[in-house]
Amino acid sequence: RNGGFEFMKLIAILISALLALGASAEPALETISGTVTEYVESEYMMLDTAEHGEIQVNLSAETPMEADGAIQTGDYVYVAFDGTMTMSLPAQIGAKNVTMHKLKGDIVEVKDGDALIRTSDGTEVLVHLPDDWANAELDAPQLIAYYNGAITMSLPGQISAGKIVPCYTLNGVVDEIGDGFLTIDSDGQKIQVNADSTPENLKVDDVICVTYDGIMTRSIPAQITAIEITLVSR
Repeated sequence: RNGGFEFMKLIAILISALLALGASAEPALETISGTVTEYVESEYMMLDTAEHGEIQVNLSAETPMEADGAIQTGDYVYVAFDGTMTMSLPAQIGAKNVTMHKLKGDIVEVKDGDALIRTSDGTEVLVHLPDDWANAELDAPQLIAYYNGAITMSLPGQISAGKIVPCYTLNGVVDEIGDGFLTIDSDGQKIQVNADSTPENLKVDDVICVTYDGIMTRSIPAQITAIEITLVSR
């Protein structure tokens, strides 16, 4: 009898310990992802999400940021939060951490909703395309794939992209450098290149290569938005 009593007592202690552990454990975090439409460092970002439309993600100087480069408008990010979302317009959440990873590479092959790309160091990665690109024609020479940082150990490595940006390039001679834009002459066509930043010490008459998403306005001059600007020669 004493043996049975001691066993039941041990079980009760174990159950109590497990209950106490569960009560003190941190609640599981949820993740929401979307495209950044506005970003104010250490304060907030506006996010265009598939599930909830536009939401405000509140940040602080202590919010962990795991990002491949500085976060900018147009980037696709993953935000972990405690599941609490306000009923305001826009809805608001408090970020526990923010993740933004991206890979850029030459497109080797597109097949069955996947794109095989080769990065600048020669590494091949299989990108599982987002649903909105699964049946779309992808004829760009390069793409940028945003993902959550998880990549398989297979050959080739595989990622699941939350967003992709097709990349096209355009070469031209710089005509004018303005505030947030520059104009170039590309084979006799004047084009305005809208850009958040330009290469250091860029000058008129420099030859540049502009990477953009393939969208060009029908305005005069035509306009594109730069993803990247590279100095070719001066």
